[in-house]
Amino acid sequence: MTNLLILLSDAISNVCSIKTTTGANITLVKSTKSALEQAKTITQKLLKDESNQMAKDLNDIKKLLTSPKTYAQAVTTESTAHPQRNKAKNKECEKLTLTITAQAAPENIKNTLKSMHAKQRM
Repeated sequence: MTNLLILLSDAISNVCSIKTTTGANITLVKSTKSALEQAKTITQKLLKDESNQMAKDLNDIKKLLTSPKTYAQAVTTESTAHPQRNKAKNKECEKLTLTITAQAAPENIKNTLKSMHAKQRM
């Protein structure tokens, strides 16, 4: 990018040094100079944007390196950072949820179900 900026500056100065005598050439030189100036401005903007993005990325990396997280903090941060992933997990849980109804069952079966661990009921 920097090399492009140097080339554009050189091209602008070369175009400015052209001596023209006819009207058509003067118009072409002015048009070319204007296009080169615009290209130079765009290049400068791109360089500035790239520099700003690199500075932002560097600051983000510094923040990550200076603030170590515990496992619990990382898990909490991840769950709030990815709501779509959480929705998918919730839907998967809902698919695997099992509801047992024992309204018509005898009392001894109800008591057995209450005393059993969830893994034993599966």
